[in-house]
Amino acid sequence: MKKYTLGVLLLSVFLSAFTFVSAAETKVSTDAFVCPTYGQNMVDLSVTLPSDNILAGTSMPVTLKLKNISGLPLSGGSVMVRLIASGLTDKILTKAKDSVFVRTLPLTNLLLSKDEARTVSVDISFPASLPQGKYTLDVAYVLNDGFNKENPDLSIADKSGANTVEKVITIKNANPLSIVYFDAATLKKADGDKVKPISSSVDIVNPSTKAVSVPVAWKVYRWDAGSEKNLVSSFVETVELAAESRKNISYSVSDSNYSLYQVVVQANVNDISPMITFSVERPVGEAMVNFVSIGKIGSIGNGFVIGCVQNAFANDKEIRTVMVTVSNPQGKPIERAVFKINPGSKFEFTKDFSFASKEYIVETLIASEAGKIIGRTKQTFTCTSFGGNCVPETAKTTTKNNIVTTLFALTVLTAGTGGLIAVRFYLKRKKLSKFNR
Repeated sequence: MKKYTLGVLLLSVFLSAFTFVSAAETKVSTDAFVCPTYGQNMVDLSVTLPSDNILAGTSMPVTLKLKNISGLPLSGGSVMVRLIASGLTDKILTKAKDSVFVRTLPLTNLLLSKDEARTVSVDISFPASLPQGKYTLDVAYVLNDGFNKENPDLSIADKSGANTVEKVITIKNANPLSIVYFDAATLKKADGDKVKPISSSVDIVNPSTKAVSVPVAWKVYRWDAGSEKNLVSSFVETVELAAESRKNISYSVSDSNYSLYQVVVQANVNDISPMITFSVERPVGEAMVNFVSIGKIGSIGNGFVIGCVQNAFANDKEIRTVMVTVSNPQGKPIERAVFKINPGSKFEFTKDFSFASKEYIVETLIASEAGKIIGRTKQTFTCTSFGGNCVPETAKTTTKNNIVTTLFALTVLTAGTGGLIAVRFYLKRKKLSKFNR
């Protein structure tokens, strides 16, 4: 019979206790909201351009109108703008169709209150090196970490029009400079393995009549490339390209800690940075928080926090937990709860709390079976963001909440010494779950 450390046994007991406490104390405060799904409209977005004919090397003010239609405040969102070639004039650039030549985040860390409508103006620059022709100006609202448009498996912004607007524009350029691009048709990825490096390759093309030396950066992110805090690894190489030539370049994802990686390959030539993005998967279980918000119950006194976890299972036997903490701006906890993540593609959690401040910080942690923190998000909300002023009351931090908090901290510390939990769950093999595709 296998022996397990005292710390590991304590962890299994404590996690069971946490689950019991959460089940006893937690109730669903709203039936009107469910976790976002692929293609679900969270924000109505409109884009107004002063002109659809633009001279390369200039900038243009773009008016954005955003309306939150999710029913809850949205914290931590961004607006992503991409310029994608759709019909370039020069015939030698035919295969550059769908290449991304500009990618920028003009608005980040947005807090959209419940039902809020907001109009903002941002300046978008169009590099002097852009070749002449038709482009798609792709503008999307992306939410937190789990809903990046560049990862269609997890995105709430997609071709159906949800949370995104596409405008066809024409770039005028009588004297374009040398460019390079990635030929998406040549992209190849190896099948994912649990631990072996996953190789990928793509052709980089120099259509000009002059040789170029091009710095190319490979960046690998956990789940989502929308935030640098998700960066796992990076590599920069210099690629020498003869005139009117192409070269196949490759890179391998060596990290084996996560189930999904987003790979960004970006070149730099003159004043543009063409790029290509793609995802690779490993058949390992993992989970990530992809939505957190708060709401108000009744007229005074109480609110609720609600969150969504995307769960990935592949021969997965691990029990994970989510800890959510609602704090005031000074970091003093108002409410805490711990939940066991049940099998399935999605997991929702909700917890009521008593108002004790006019601003709230919601932090969510995902812990592995061994007690390692594998996911973390933090959002800030104001009382007005969820539909009117809340009435501060004295924080109700119960003895039970203090015990739960202490036990969770002890288990994370103790279980970090290693070992497997004696309780094992045998789950049917599943490929990484997609959002309702």
